[in-house]
Amino acid sequence: LTVLEVTAPTGAFSGQTITINWTVRNQGADDANGGYWWWSGYDQVYLSEDAFLDNSDLSLGYANFGTHAAGADEQRSLTANLPVGRSGLYYVLVKADAGNRVAEPDAEGNNLGQSATLLRIDLAPPADLVAGAVDVPADAVLGANMAVTYTVHNQGSFAALGSWRDMLYLSTDDTFDSSDVFFGAADVSGPWPAAAATAAPCRPACRA
Repeated sequence: LTVLEVTAPTGAFSGQTITINWTVRNQGADDANGGYWWWSGYDQVYLSEDAFLDNSDLSLGYANFGTHAAGADEQRSLTANLPVGRSGLYYVLVKADAGNRVAEPDAEGNNLGQSATLLRIDLAPPADLVAGAVDVPADAVLGANMAVTYTVHNQGSFAALGSWRDMLYLSTDDTFDSSDVFFGAADVSGPWPAAAATAAPCRPACRA
């Protein structure tokens, strides 16, 4: 199995979703059996600062394959999120049969392919998340769960990418300080468009 071509975007923001396409050829005389469902063959995709695969490269994910006929070309693809906070110029590397599920006697040295152009990753422009109204019941019972819903606006000009956690606290006044008591949290995943608002429940259920 050999990777003939790797196609990737030439530019993207950190945290953004991109799609990588590549072509794998089985230039052997026999079909390549990708294994069983619990032991299937897969191609691995990496970001690399050079054209060589090593432990410093970052895996973006993998794509499974089944039986690959002798002499045939197959188109494969992966849609993945770029790492948050990462920037720079990168090659996209694809290693065919990264798990060595297919027996390739004396032919394991040509399984790696790379993008013809570099992928430039820029840091995502900042969003501006602002907490809005908080909706709580008028009464609560000590030690019991209490539903809390609140609204957050992205009043920035750019989408909020990646994932983050909103934290809720109990306070005796309207100023946040170290005396306030942690109450609950909500895990949120982007992208969150610019000028958008959403109402989020407290997870897990907050306790009074």
